[in-house]
Order: sequence, then C-alpha cells, then structure tokens
Amino acid sequence: MPPLRAAPVFPNPSQKLDLARFSNDEMLACFHAERNLLQAATPQVPVTTNLMGLFRPSDAWAWGQHMDLASLDSYPEPADPEVHVGAALLADLTRPPTGEPWYLMEHALGRSTGGQPTPPSPPAGSAPGASGW
Repeated sequence: MPPLRAAPVFPNPSQKLDLARFSNDEMLACFHAERNLLQAATPQVPVTTNLMGLFRPSDAWAWGQHMDLASLDSYPEPADPEVHVGAALLADLTRPPTGEPWYLMEHALGRSTGGQPTPPSPPAGSAPGASGW
C-alpha cells in the first residue's frame, strides 16, 4: 500500500483510516512472528512489547490480548505543570481489560526529547550557586 501523497485538497479521512489500520495490522503481524519464536524457545518467559500510550500508528488496546503482560514507555516533560494528568491517562490506557497489573518498561525522570534542552550539570566539586550554576 503506497503511503498517502500530497493532494490539492484536504486529506481523505477514509485513506488515513485505511493506512492507520494497515500499519497497525502489519506491526501486530510482526509482533506475532517474534512472539511465536520467543514462546517456542522460552515458553516459561512472558512476552510483551513497549506500548507507547497515545502512539497513533498502533491500537495498543487491541494489542493487549496478544501479550502476556502490558508494559508502557513513559517520557513525561518535567516542566509541564499538568504532567500528572498525562501520566494518569497513559496508565489508564495501558491497564489491560483483564485487570492484570501493567509494567513500566521505560521511563525518564528528566527531559529526554523535545522541549527545552536540559541545562548542563555544574562542574564536579563546585558549590551550589557558584559560577552561575
């Protein structure tokens, strides 16, 4: 399926939906192939993948039934005063319909991507507030 191309008018919502469904199905098929290999080699080890909350190219809720446990990547923006709202939303979206626990697979306590650059750490041995630090 070719990707969406620029059009002289607004994007066709049906094409966007078709591409999203196709992309999700292809990623899920890849996950199935990898999961099946892992389960054959190590049947006692649970299989998961990193869900990413509101990552549009995949339907994380539908993926839940194909994993042994649900896990989440979380990279909150520490400067956002409403960061707890987004964290709660992602936690709720990751919770499987079975009520089983979910796991935090990856997390960053500081800035990781986007936003303002993280200021450098003060030089080793410097006093707090010295030299503009």
